Amino acid sequence: MRHRKAVIDSLPPEQHPIAEELLRGGIPALRAALHLEREKAAAEGRVPPNTDELLALAERLLPRLRAATWRDRADAALAAAETVSLRDLRSVLASADVARDEESRAAAASLTEVLDRRVAAAKEAWLAEIASLLDEGKVVRALRVSARTPDPSISLDASLADRLTQAASDTLSPKTRSDLWVAAMEAAAESPVRRTVAPSGLPDSASPELRKAAHQMSGRLPGLAKLLGVTIPPPPRPALQRSEAKAPAPLPAGA
Repeated sequence: MRHRKAVIDSLPPEQHPIAEELLRGGIPALRAALHLEREKAAAEGRVPPNTDELLALAERLLPRLRAATWRDRADAALAAAETVSLRDLRSVLASADVARDEESRAAAASLTEVLDRRVAAAKEAWLAEIASLLDEGKVVRALRVSARTPDPSISLDASLADRLTQAASDTLSPKTRSDLWVAAMEAAAESPVRRTVAPSGLPDSASPELRKAAHQMSGRLPGLAKLLGVTIPPPPRPALQRSEAKAPAPLPAGA
């Protein structure tokens, strides 16, 4: 709140309510407050506020208030740089376009550095955990961890994706007991390698319930659909192509 308070304190006292209303809800909130004030003034026989003049003032104040709000958020994020969520860091940086002065640009640069460093550390730890689980033969657990990426910008390395794909494919074989096979199928269907997993067969003693579950899951696992002979419909065409396909044929000349 330090930077927002500094902006408000720098304004004439009569402008404080406008600035506070803008901080609460922007121009829409101010418009609503002015509408209520005009109604109240009319009921009491007072001169109503000049809405146009006050809105013009608000438009001039808004950039300063937005910049101050962003700076307060940036300072809070930097103060908790090691514990604030990566999503919150990205959210602050996403609105850094209001950071116009030198100090604000420096704060944005510091936030970017923190984000890059923490994303790199999170990726390293995530990949290491998956690799360790694969080394221990815990394929289902590795698949589940792979489905919970710590940040949307993080993805599996090609070599580890190949290892995970092969481990999942080997687990989805006729020699695997049914409960483990189902667990591996469900985990693979949520993993980032689901499109490349190639099951070699259902368990030798597959029950009707397991076969039904496999058919239901085949839409998520193309390799399983191929194994079961299930036809998967092609993805929908882009909207433009669909609209072109539905366009009426041109009328013949003279029609």
